[in-house]
Parts: sequence; structure tokens; C-alpha cells
Amino acid sequence: MYKINELVKNLARNSPVLTSLMYADDLLIFGEVSYEEVIKLADTLALFCEISGQKIGEDKSWIWFSKNTPGCMRDFAAHTFGAKPANGAEVYLGAPITANSASDFSPLLNKIDQRLQSWKGSFLSQAGKLVLIKAVIEPTMLYALQNAVVPKSVLHKIQSRIRHFFWCSGGDRRMALVAWKYITLPKCQGGLGLKDLVKFATTLHMKCLWSIASDSEALWVQLVKSKYLQRSALWSTNRTSRCTPLWRVILAVRPLMANNLRWQIGDGKNCMALGQPWHDMWAHFPPQNATQRRLLLADLTNSQGHGWNSEKLIQNFGFHGALFIAISYPNGPNLSHRRDRLLFTPAKNGLFTIKGAYKLLIQQENTAVSQHDLYKLIWYSPDILPRTRVFLWKIVKNALPVDHTLCTRMGKTPQGCALCGYYVEDVVHTLFKCPRAQQVWLCSDFGLRTDDLLENPQHLLTMLIPGLTHKQLSSFAALVWHLWKARCREVYEGKKFRPQQVVQSAQDLAHTMRIAPSAVLTTLANSPPQASDSHFVCYSDGSWISNAGEGAGLAAIIFTSSQKLVKYQISVATASSPFHTEVLALKLAVQMTVAEGIDDCCFLTDCKELCDVLNGYAGVISVEWRAYDDMLQLMDMMKRSPRFNCAYVNRDSNQLADSLAKFARIRKLHCTDFIFPTCCIPDLS
Repeated sequence: MYKINELVKNLARNSPVLTSLMYADDLLIFGEVSYEEVIKLADTLALFCEISGQKIGEDKSWIWFSKNTPGCMRDFAAHTFGAKPANGAEVYLGAPITANSASDFSPLLNKIDQRLQSWKGSFLSQAGKLVLIKAVIEPTMLYALQNAVVPKSVLHKIQSRIRHFFWCSGGDRRMALVAWKYITLPKCQGGLGLKDLVKFATTLHMKCLWSIASDSEALWVQLVKSKYLQRSALWSTNRTSRCTPLWRVILAVRPLMANNLRWQIGDGKNCMALGQPWHDMWAHFPPQNATQRRLLLADLTNSQGHGWNSEKLIQNFGFHGALFIAISYPNGPNLSHRRDRLLFTPAKNGLFTIKGAYKLLIQQENTAVSQHDLYKLIWYSPDILPRTRVFLWKIVKNALPVDHTLCTRMGKTPQGCALCGYYVEDVVHTLFKCPRAQQVWLCSDFGLRTDDLLENPQHLLTMLIPGLTHKQLSSFAALVWHLWKARCREVYEGKKFRPQQVVQSAQDLAHTMRIAPSAVLTTLANSPPQASDSHFVCYSDGSWISNAGEGAGLAAIIFTSSQKLVKYQISVATASSPFHTEVLALKLAVQMTVAEGIDDCCFLTDCKELCDVLNGYAGVISVEWRAYDDMLQLMDMMKRSPRFNCAYVNRDSNQLADSLAKFARIRKLHCTDFIFPTCCIPDLS
């Protein structure tokens, strides 16, 4: 392959040499079009085929030329390789090679259309359509978005096709009764959990920016840095006319990512001093020259390797900037500490994930939308058919095609109820207050009198559903579903329904769902070390409330295995979350145990997540980033004795430590002289 290496020049100065891209039997080769190089490459490929026994598929091969390639050279290369000239519609691993305009994504649109048209929409419930969209269409789009920059116009067209498929049956056109931006909300916030393709594409662009900012060693990151970031920093470089589509969208998400990234300073050898989000004023100090672009935080430390060098700070940030940094970060980098770490601040563990970024975008646009317990009951209660779940959701969203809803949206005058003919036909009237519907409810096990029910569907179900058991909710969902089906048959087919028949059909459906095999619930078996195996046991707990400032209470209590109190301690500390408080409480317990000279102790905590990390069931990288430093210190402290271990206890068994932690938080006390009532000492037998 050394011959092929001679064919390709660097994409940019000091960039990696790119000669080919290969995945299984799909190969892309880049080279210069000249008589000599074409012959060299042809000979190399012929030798490879002779040795490997493989053969080039000429009918599947094509050759791409730059605009300045002479026609005679094109003919010579095409004839030598036996490949046809490219026409611009070629794809590599399903992604278009040239994706410069919306027309290049016509094959993707055609593929989506074929998928949707192959499913008989008229024979599918909306619940079935949801499954197909999530299982087939969204993965298809995910692959396309990961491999190319899909224009927003194409994404809007695809979303339009998905919306039409969901709301319409066959080839007819129906009104979309819920806006798409609400359908793409999570289920617990009133949506159906479908992906907003534009936002999802943005999260993938954010992922690309994260890879560049966190110094990923991926080949494409090295190529991008060598091409665009040799003379400017990522956060200050400007967009030019020669930017590729990928680089344009990466630059477009910089403001969004800049507000959600922060460097956690360690040894200062990974974070650049200027133009990087490691302090609040970082955007005001872009690098001005090549020297500053290469300046690391470690270069600003003093001669001892920890703390700031004041002269260097003032030289690069000015007097006021240096003063701000010295006050905000008085300790500065420490060369003996761990490496710097880039954090995605919305995530507890500081790691960027596509799921977390997408959730962030949804929350930013829908700040007024809150989680509603009603939606959780609809989507997560057992023994309810998927189609009846969707139907309950449509009731809450006032999205049933009744006369009042349709006429209001089309600007027409409502005609009245199709069954009784007297009242306005809205959702509540159709399913609850119509005389025909009232007969059904009176015949049912609910015996519901619907005259005085609320007129708003969401408020009505919020009043009714939370008071029902799972069995009653299953029956309720089946009844409203069959009542609606009976109403539609009478209105559109002229088949009148009898109340007893509707109730019986609903009871049969609910009974079928309850006796059907339920999903298998897997319970993780807790197998912590037993407290009785250790000579001492130490309970720890923390008490934390938001906006408490320094009011997080900590408590630790040491007992012998014979229930004799050895020592206890309570304290207050600054903590950022309940988990952080539990970490600090266990640190206090270990410190107290070591101070007492105890080297054989089982530490008991009611924080399962903390216990899993210490026992190796979860990685330390999963710890929320604000508690990361204290977690590392705690792990080091636990290694001081091989007979130190940690076990999980439920909250009821840890009431004494919990009460002391609350007492410390409320009174803001640091002490070790509180007298225990005898009845408070837990039974360890």
C-alpha cells in the first residue's frame, strides 16, 4: 500500500494523510488523476485481487472527477479501472457522497415514502402507527442524520409525511388535531415521544462539537482541526465561504454548547488558557496570536506547580481579568492532580449524551410544560391496551374529531350532537354528558352520574383517573374506547348501540387484558456484605434541601456488633445535591472511624447509587460531576483498610442517622456530645 500513500496529498497542512476509506468490502480511494498515478493504482489493485482472490465489481464501481479534470483524462481513467463516471447520485454505506442540496436527498425521501405506503394505514390503529414510526422510520432517519448534514427543508418534508401517516387513513386527508411540537414532547409531558427531527439533528451536531472540544482522537476530528483550527480557536473562529456543510452546522451550535460546557480544572494540561469555557468571563478573552492559542493553564502556574503565576495571568488576561480569575479560582491548577475534564453541565455525571442533549433542547423550547401525573397514569399503568392509551391521550388533548372541534378549526358553526341533536357535541358531551352516553355509564360498574362533571377534558380526567385502582382504570379505558366506537358506528353506519352491549364489550376487553401474561419484572438482588460479619458498623446519612446553601446536614454513628454505641458526629457542609450530601456524610463516617483507630468496619448508607459505586457495581464516571472530587477522595479513604466495606440499608433502618442529619441541618450544628435516648438505638441482630 506504500504506492497508494504516494497518491494523496494532505488535506491541510500538518493534517493526517488520508488515502482510503474502507468498510468491509466497500472501498473509497482518493488520488491524483495523471497517467502515471492511474497506472500505479490499477497495478496495485490488480495485485491485491490476485493475492486475495477477490474481484472488483465493475457494475457497482464508479469514479468521481474534479471539475478541472480534462475529458481525455476522464476517459483514460474510466477505461483503465472499468468504472463508470459518477453522476452525483452515488451513496457510500447508505449516505450520499455529495450532499450539497435538498435534491441530493431524494433517495432518502423516496425510501421513507415507500416504507409508509407499504403499510396499510387504513388497517392500523394510531398506536400501531406509533410503533412503526419509532421502530422503522426514526432509526432510518437516525442513520441518515449521523452520516450527512440533512437540510431542514428535507427534515420538514419527512415530518410532514410522518404526520400525515399518523393522522390519516389510506389516501384520505384529515385534520391534525394536535400540533406536531406537542406530539414530540415526552409522554410524561403530554406528548407521544416521537422525535423532532430538526432538534435531533441539532443534538448530533452538538455531539460533533463535543468531540472536537473534548480533544477526541477520532480521525475526522484530527482532519477538521488541521483544516479549520490551525490559526484560530474553536470558540472564536469565523465562518467562511469555503466551509463544508458539516463545519457550518458545528459552528451554528456553538452558542448553545458554550452555555452548557465547563472545564473542570485539574493539572491544567488539557485546557487552553484562552478561548475555552473554564470560567464565567472566558468569552471576553479570545486568543490573539499563535502563542496564546497554544497556551495551557499549566503554563500559568507558579514555580511550585500549584497556584497561579500572577505576572503571567496579568500578561494574558489584563489586571481586571487576572483579579477575577484569582478570586474565582484561588487555588489554580495543580500539576499533581488528575487531568482536566470537560463537563456537559446539564448532565449529573458531566458526560455528553445525545439523549441528554435532546432533552435539553425540548426543555428549552417548552419551559412552560410541566410533568403531569395524569400522563404517567395513562402511559404506565398496567393492563391497558396501547390503542386505548392513545385514545385517553386524545381525550386529554381534546383531539377527538367531534363536531365542535372540527367546526371551530374550520370556522364553521357547530351543528349539535349527532346522537341527541340538542347539545354542542364536544368531547365531554360525547363521552359523558350525552343522554346516550349517560345510559352507558349508569349501566356500568362505575354507576357514574355525569351531569355535573367538568367541561374541560383534561381537568375532568385529572379528577376521575387518580382515584381509580389499576383494575378500575383498565375498565374505564376500555369503556370510553367502546363507547366511542359505538358512537362512530351509529353516526357513520347507522347501527344503533345498546348500553348493555357497550358495557359488556368493555368488560370483556378489560378482562382479557388482566388475564394476559404480564411483562416480567426483573428485580436486582441486593447482596451487600452483612453488617454482623464486621466488628463495628457505622451508619451515615445526609439531609439536603434545595436553596439550603451551607445547610446540608451530615451524621455518622458507630456501633459495635453488640449494639453498643461507640461514637457519633454531626456536621453541616456545602453540598450541591442529595447524592453529594450522602458522599460527604460517608466521608465524615470514614474520617471518624479512622480517627478512632478502627480498621474493621462496615459502613451502612441508604444511598443505593453510592453503595453501587463503592462496591464496583457502577463506574465512578457515572457520578454527578459536582460530587466527583469528593467521591474520588472517599474511594481513596475506603482503601486505607482492606476490612472497610460499604453496604446498603433501607431508609427505615437508618432513621437514627437520618434524624441526626436533619437536626444538624436545622440547627447548623457541629458536635459530638448529644445524648441518645436508649429507644433510638437500632436493633442490629
